Amino acid sequence: MFGKNIDKKTVEVKIRVEHFVFQAFKYFYIVILSYMKLGDVLEVFPMFMLETFLEWFIFIWGCEQCSKTSSQISLGYHYYLKDLKQV
Repeated sequence: MFGKNIDKKTVEVKIRVEHFVFQAFKYFYIVILSYMKLGDVLEVFPMFMLETFLEWFIFIWGCEQCSKTSSQISLGYHYYLKDLKQV
């Protein structure tokens, strides 16, 4: 594993993840739903050696495609919801 800091968060790559993704594309349609900004998500792709697969993903969503919602339990805490009806 190795890591990289992106937007104050450490992103780590698991061993052989690119092999797993390649095998998954053989059997499934793959999407990426992330809480990170879309630009940061795309910055992670070279770490996973996924730039060769970029066109194979059905779509890639970052937090920009989400609705920011306030927590009813923790004041001042926000989280992001992805409306899967848009899929």
